[in-house]
Amino acid sequence: MSEDQAPTPEAAPDAPTEQPAGQDAAEVAPEILEALAKAQPNKVELRPCGCGAAEPNVMIDVPNGAKIGRVTCGACGVWGVDFLAPRTQDQNVTGAAAAKAWNEAPRAFG
Repeated sequence: MSEDQAPTPEAAPDAPTEQPAGQDAAEVAPEILEALAKAQPNKVELRPCGCGAAEPNVMIDVPNGAKIGRVTCGACGVWGVDFLAPRTQDQNVTGAAAAKAWNEAPRAFG
C-alpha cells in the first residue's frame, strides 16, 4: 500500500444498539411501567400501630451480634415488638422478619 492511499476501514459487525442516555423512561411501554409500579418488591404492607397510627413508619433496631431485634413505631416511639433476628447482613431479610413480627403482633383493636 502506498503512502497516499488511506486504509479502508473494515466493516464492523452488526453490534446491538444501545439506548441513548436520557431516553430510557420515555420509550418504555406503559404496560411495563404499570407492572413495575405494581411489583415494588421492597414495599411491605404494615398493619396499623398499637398506638393507633394508621400508616406507621417503623424503626428496626438489631444491635451487632444480637439474636433479638426490636421494631418500634416511628409515630409514637413506644409501641413495638421484639423479633428473632436472622443471621444475615441482608437488610431485606431482616426487614421481612421485622415486618412479619410487626404484622403478627396482637393489637387491642381489629
